[in-house]
Amino acid sequence: MARCLPISLCIVFASLGNGLSAVRPPGILAQQVPQVWAQAWRNLPAGEGMFDVQVHRGKVMVLFFFQSWCPGYHRRGFPALAATVARYRDAQDVVFAAMQTVFEGFLVDTPETAWSSAAQSGLQISIGHDLGPKGTRSLTMKRFHRGGTP
Repeated sequence: MARCLPISLCIVFASLGNGLSAVRPPGILAQQVPQVWAQAWRNLPAGEGMFDVQVHRGKVMVLFFFQSWCPGYHRRGFPALAATVARYRDAQDVVFAAMQTVFEGFLVDTPETAWSSAAQSGLQISIGHDLGPKGTRSLTMKRFHRGGTP
């Protein structure tokens, strides 16, 4: 399996680009946020069947992408997300969602591991699982032009 990076490093790379692609830089900097896709969700607001970026238009959206098999998410990523959620819990203009974006570890990263990973960190936010259509690489990763998580 590929080595996962600490979330803080990935955010820097996503923000600055890594210069590895001559065709298209990774990420969606200065582009409209694409719709996230997940085959399963937990902890959605009442009446919502999915996390819809259009519903939250105009708010600060913190979208956290993870893979349960990665120790870095358990050690640093989830605790940092939980602290950020706690800090902005009462802010009406900030919304959080996390999604397990599967591109490897198909047998390990299941919806159940996504739910339990979030629960272990005490997260009470919308949690999605994106295996991709018919068991393929995460559709959200494709839409966000990412080669890995996040």
